[in-house]
Amino acid sequence: MQIKYKFINNIIYLSFVVLLTLAFSGYAVSQTSRMGKAPGSKPRMGNPQSDDSDEDFNTSRQNRNTTQSDSQSKKQKTDTAQSLLEQARTERNPEKAQQQKLQAVRILIGGQFYDQARSILDEISLASLAPSMRTVYKLLQAELALAAQQPEKALALAPKLSSSLPQGLRIQSHKTRAAIFRQMGKRLESLRELTQIESLISDSTELASIHQSIWNTLQQLPLKELRKYSTLAGGQSLSGWLQLGIIYKVSILSPTDFQAKLSVWRSKYPQHQAQKTILSMLAQEQKNIQNRPERLALLLPLKGRIGRSAAAIRDGLLTAHFASSKGRNKITVRIYDTSTHGKNIRGLYSLAVKEGAQFVIGPLRKSNVKQLATIDALPVPVLALNNLEIKPGEKVPSNFFLFGLSPEDEARQIAERAIFENKTRAIAFVPDSRWGGRVLAAFTKRYKELGGDLLEKTKYLPSVSDYSRPLKKLLNLDEAEARHKSLHKLLRVKTLAFEARRRQDADFIFIAAFPRQARLIGPQLRYHNAADIPLYATSHAYQGVVDTARDADMNNLIFCDTPWTLNAADGSNPFQATINKYWPNKIIDFARLYALGVDAYNVTPYLKWLRAKPYERYSGQTGRLSVDNNNRIRRALTWAKIIKGKAVIIQERLVENAKSVR
Repeated sequence: MQIKYKFINNIIYLSFVVLLTLAFSGYAVSQTSRMGKAPGSKPRMGNPQSDDSDEDFNTSRQNRNTTQSDSQSKKQKTDTAQSLLEQARTERNPEKAQQQKLQAVRILIGGQFYDQARSILDEISLASLAPSMRTVYKLLQAELALAAQQPEKALALAPKLSSSLPQGLRIQSHKTRAAIFRQMGKRLESLRELTQIESLISDSTELASIHQSIWNTLQQLPLKELRKYSTLAGGQSLSGWLQLGIIYKVSILSPTDFQAKLSVWRSKYPQHQAQKTILSMLAQEQKNIQNRPERLALLLPLKGRIGRSAAAIRDGLLTAHFASSKGRNKITVRIYDTSTHGKNIRGLYSLAVKEGAQFVIGPLRKSNVKQLATIDALPVPVLALNNLEIKPGEKVPSNFFLFGLSPEDEARQIAERAIFENKTRAIAFVPDSRWGGRVLAAFTKRYKELGGDLLEKTKYLPSVSDYSRPLKKLLNLDEAEARHKSLHKLLRVKTLAFEARRRQDADFIFIAAFPRQARLIGPQLRYHNAADIPLYATSHAYQGVVDTARDADMNNLIFCDTPWTLNAADGSNPFQATINKYWPNKIIDFARLYALGVDAYNVTPYLKWLRAKPYERYSGQTGRLSVDNNNRIRRALTWAKIIKGKAVIIQERLVENAKSVR
């Protein structure tokens, strides 16, 4: 009888381990998605939508081993846990009673009843448990620490990996450690843990689930991090995954290049696990991404005050169109002049749709954009060429996208970069104009959201050339001079030695200026002994062409601008070559608008894909483009510094990963 009892008890024990392992399955992998962003991970920035838009492991919802308790209501889970606890209280076999308590804890954790789970777990004596059950106990402890967003504690509590553990617990231990490392921001270690699971799983569905978790993580990593990790990976499995992630980031929007790179990857990693699951998915995604409409309508005001600007956008778009077609493209572009239709933009949109348009690019005027945005259901998608202020709770139609060269966006990116570089105290020098007010407001709001302190803001008259008075105010030199005059008067002496000392508390100066003003501000700051304070400006400070003699006065100015402008000097851009050939006198004045036209045409097929994948970017002429949850195209600009009168591109840092506040 004793032998028989022991045999039955072992069956019960093994069944419990299997049950608890199945209950665990996917939990750690999905844990961070319930808790939000990992406090230790490097936050996203430059592209606030995106940022941050990390999606944590979510494969538990697709796992075929998800237990019945995962689909129960919270009440059902508490009832089930309570039933197990009651059974444990009356159970004569102490080991089985402990098992029932651990099952109850697991169910409570699955229902996010963390306090109750922790209380029950504290009642269980670790020393009284069998070795494998101690592993379960430690996993539960780690899960609770993870739920409390204490990844360091979770890592310390997690059981040590051992080949002697049952396979199910080894798998779960790797999953838990992957979630812990992810919450700590150690993505490479997280990926290593997930790839360790591959060799332990034989079930094709479960393997596909793990691969999807790996792939989700890779997609959320910026390209530079992928490239960095690929040099540190070690091991064919992880190295292969990282290389596949790089190929995806670089080439997914280029069918020919993507297939060529995949072919090389297959040859290099012929036995890689991703061959079984991910490659077929990528092939299908690549086919589905590009959804280019064949009939485009372009709505622009080609006459009037902004007619020349609109014409530059049109010419940029047509340049991209003819470059992509090369005589083989069936796409047609029909142009509608909004300046001849008064305020009836809805009627013009309806006419374009009636005449066969499958996609509408434009309008440009903000008033027209506002009108179209109020249409609840647009029969044909729209890419408006301006931005709107979308208040919390407001929504635009799902197929209505916004794309503009907003100075406010640039001001926000300066705030983001400054915080990323730990410059938390700023002073601002902006023109006394409506434009200057808009730029200053955008910079101030974003800078304060991110924890920055704007110490002083001073406005100047853009029409004058001497900025001594406002600059003295900005640098607190006016206060020093006032104190000197007061002291001189008080002491009644003929001469009193005096040297004005500017403020020392500012980390940088944010300036909003056009080239004429920017070339004047730099020398005058040097005159007032402020040459060592870093200067940050929007793209408007730079004319867009090399002019070393005049731009030497802007030396050390740091600014953000479009790739189109900053890469113009190397002559490698075929779009610029075409525009310079046909419109040589306009390319300087309207450079960024030509770039907007090129991007408006080229990004159209990928808008829905970008919206579905907020962590992906389209490398355009106006910046690295992404789509936020309000259908606005966000531009991550290129950074440059004026050195010896030339704009020199700054080696990119991962500014987009800095903290995003929405």
